[in-house]
Parts: sequence; C-alpha cells; structure tokens
Amino acid sequence: MKEKIKKLFGDTKEIFQNYKFTFILIVINTILMLFLYDEYDYNELLTALILSNILFFSVETFIKKDKPKLFLLLISMITSGILNHILYETNNTPRIPLLIIGIYIFIVLISIYKISKQEKNFANYFLKAVNNNITLAIASFALELGLLFITFTISELLIPDSSVDIFLKMEIILFGLFIVPGEILCLTNTKKETLKPIKFLSCYILLPIVLISLFIIYSYFIKIIVTSTIPSNQIFTIITILFVITIPTYILIINYDDNKFIKEVLNKLPYTLIPIIIMAMYSLGIRIYHHGITITRYYGIIIISLEIIFFILSLKRNHKYLHNLLLFSAILVLISMTIPYINCVSVSRTSQLNRLTSIYKENTIYDNLSNEEKDIVYSSYQYLINELDSEAYIPAYIAKEKIVNNYIDYTSIRKNISYYNQDENVPVTGYSYIKVLSINEYNKEINNLHLNDLELYDNELNNNLKEIFKDYLYNIIEDGDISNPEIILDDNYKIYLEEFHLSYNKETNKLYSLNINGYLLTK
Repeated sequence: MKEKIKKLFGDTKEIFQNYKFTFILIVINTILMLFLYDEYDYNELLTALILSNILFFSVETFIKKDKPKLFLLLISMITSGILNHILYETNNTPRIPLLIIGIYIFIVLISIYKISKQEKNFANYFLKAVNNNITLAIASFALELGLLFITFTISELLIPDSSVDIFLKMEIILFGLFIVPGEILCLTNTKKETLKPIKFLSCYILLPIVLISLFIIYSYFIKIIVTSTIPSNQIFTIITILFVITIPTYILIINYDDNKFIKEVLNKLPYTLIPIIIMAMYSLGIRIYHHGITITRYYGIIIISLEIIFFILSLKRNHKYLHNLLLFSAILVLISMTIPYINCVSVSRTSQLNRLTSIYKENTIYDNLSNEEKDIVYSSYQYLINELDSEAYIPAYIAKEKIVNNYIDYTSIRKNISYYNQDENVPVTGYSYIKVLSINEYNKEINNLHLNDLELYDNELNNNLKEIFKDYLYNIIEDGDISNPEIILDDNYKIYLEEFHLSYNKETNKLYSLNINGYLLTK
C-alpha cells in the first residue's frame, strides 16, 4: 500500500510539473473569482477564465520547452480576453459564438487526442480516463455534501443570513482548486489502477443494455417491414442514443477481451450496426427531404458520419486506429462550427431560404399558393427570422405580415378535437377481458390508416372491424365532437375511450395526428 501511495503521488507530481503554468493560472483564476465575482458579471468572468485555462492546457500539452511555452501562454491570455470581449460586448451574429465555441471544442479534442496517443492502447487510455472521472465525480459529490453542511452550520450558528455568499465562495474554491485540476489529472494521469466496479459496469450492465436495445430495434425493423409502415419519428433519436451508449461500451469492453463471450461480441457488434446506420440515414433523409436542413438535422448528419467512421475503425481486430475517432470528431466539429459556407448555420440557413424562395418567388401572388405551399413558406420563414441577422438575407418582397395572416387563414381549416373521459368507471358488463389500448397515427389519409396497434391486442380484429373504427372517425370529423366514448366494433369487441386527440384538415380530411388511449373489451 505504501508503494502504491508513493507511486500515485509521484505520478501526480509529474503531471503538475508538465502543466505547472496551467495549474498556476487555475489558482490565480480561483482567487480572482473569489474577490471579483460580486463586482463583475459572474458568467463573463467565468467564461474568460475557462477560455484561458483551455488555451493554457492545450499549449502545455503540445509544447514542452519553457521559453516558447511562456510566449504562447501570453498570447493565449490576450486571445482569451479578446474573444471574451467579442462574446459579451458586441452585437453578434449567430456565427461568432459558434465559431469561438467550435475552435475551443476542437482544441480540447485535439489535446485529448495528443494525450491519448501516448498510450499504445486507446481502449486502455479510455478505460483509465473513465475510471478517473468516476473517482472524481464520487469525491466531488462527497465534498459538495460537506460544503452544504458546513454552509448550513456557519449560517445557523455563527453568521446568520450568509448562507448564499458563503456557499458561492466555497463552490468557487471547489471548482477552481479541486474539480478543474482534477479533470486535468483524469485526462493525463492514466497510470492509476482501475476500480474493479468498472468491469462490472461495462460488461454486466452497459453491454446487456446495448444487446437488449439492439434486439428491440431489430424487432421493430421486422415489424415495419412486415406491416409496411413508415418508421416512427422517434427512431433517429433512439438510434442516436443507442450509439452514444454503444461506442463507449465497445471501447471499454476491449479491455476485457480475454473473456470468450466478450471477444465474440467485439467481433460481431460492429456488423450489427450496419442496418441501424442505414435506418438512421433513411429516417433523417426523409425529414430533410420534406422539411429541409436545420441545425439539429445538420448534426444528425455529423452523428451518422461518426457512426460510419466508428464502424470502419472498429473493423481492425487489434483496434489500433480507434484513437482516431477523437481526431475525426475534432475535424467534424471544426467543419460544422467554423468553416464558412459549410458550417451548420450557413447550410441550414441556405436550405431553409431555398425552400422559402423556391415556392414564394418574386412577383408570385401569395394568395394563389396552395395551402401546402403556404405551410412550407411559413415554417421556413419562421425558422429564418429567429436568427439575429435575418433581415440581411431574407428577400424584401417576402412580407412578414402577409405570411403570418395567410398562415392564420390556413390554420382555420385545421380542426382539432380533444376528449377526456371524466368517468373513472369502465362499463365492462357482458365482457370477459379488458386490455389497455393505445393508438398513435401521424400524417395519414384516413382511408390509409393502418391501425397496427389494434393488431397487437387481438389477431381476430380483422379489416372489417378496422373499417368500422374508421367510420367512427368519419362520424367524429363530421360532427366535430365526440358524443359517445364507446365504440361498438361488433358483438364481441368494444373500444372504450379514455382520452382522444384528433387533428385533421377540414378540406381534405387528411389526418395530421391521431392519439387514442382507452380500453379494448372482449367477450
């Protein structure tokens, strides 16, 4: 134990020597925060200190000699001050903050990439970094609880009504002298032994979650193929979350590939992601085709690109190229946030402007546009005017008042019907079984509703019963209200409504959304 403690302190001392100027700056920053936070804007001051800390950390990661390092550190401090002034003291377009944030994220990722290359095995570096961060999080949580207790004790016993001021100062000390230096040690000190629970977490919690999720998603793929339905709007979000869990889990379990099952999973897992990547591309492509590119969809493209890069890098059996995932991530961040004309703001703006002007051309009589075209014009226009400098690029002939008024006229043909059943008692007399029912349909013609959710409850609900249900919907549309929460399908089946929401076009009877919650009763 004595040798382990001695080695730990030796490793920590080495890190402090390599990043001595960064740690000195952190201490100075913390002291400044303690004395200046109530005189200056707290967020502005904190931003300036974070920007300078990041640049100092980056310089000391790449430069080891003191003389050039000191010169670059001086430049870094001046640069941080200028950028902070630009962020807070000038009227910005959306691109300026995006540019600054993108550059700093790029710097952080490239610095971590440089540090990770010192380890021959990236998976091992990643394991140690995760281990260190878990240890830091546990220690920070314990200290946070301690600070809360100390603050409460002081304010109650010694200095009444001072709890906010004391707690804020303690938070500054905790953040500046423990969390920030601790995070640098987490990323750079990879000689520490890993916690044993990390193996349990990665192999017996995260990995089963990934495998079960893959099984569910593949089952969903089979369902939509068999039933010929359009993928859910949420499928891209679910797939993205799956990748966010899968990639770190995959890298972690590489460290435990001595297990036969783990080794087999490592060999097969990348290939199971191919259909999921294709589905993500299809799902995102449909939304871009119908609604254009937004910043969110732009980053959807970035995420899919990273998924493809991860798949390619994972094919090498010794995983020697996995650390390049950080490099590609840094490059994609740089492209998406800083490069003119192809960054996320420029591309999404151009896409929405093209949608707008391709329909609403100069000399076009706006009232002659179809309702669908007006909907596109309105949605694109609303997206664009939310940007600070929208007046500089939206054509002058596109009048705000006309679009808003016509959109309101358009929404007048949209009918919404909602119903909440206040009766908590479900009439079950004469029926033997009751099952919870949930139906959700979007953007369909009423004649083309699949109502697949009904099939999940009983295979005997044939197409004739579905037609009866559709007739019920037609009656609701015609009446504009629900008079009876009971839908008698035939002598054996009845649906009892608990909650009903219907949104449709009164001119075309096109259904925008249908959400039903209730019960299916069977004799």
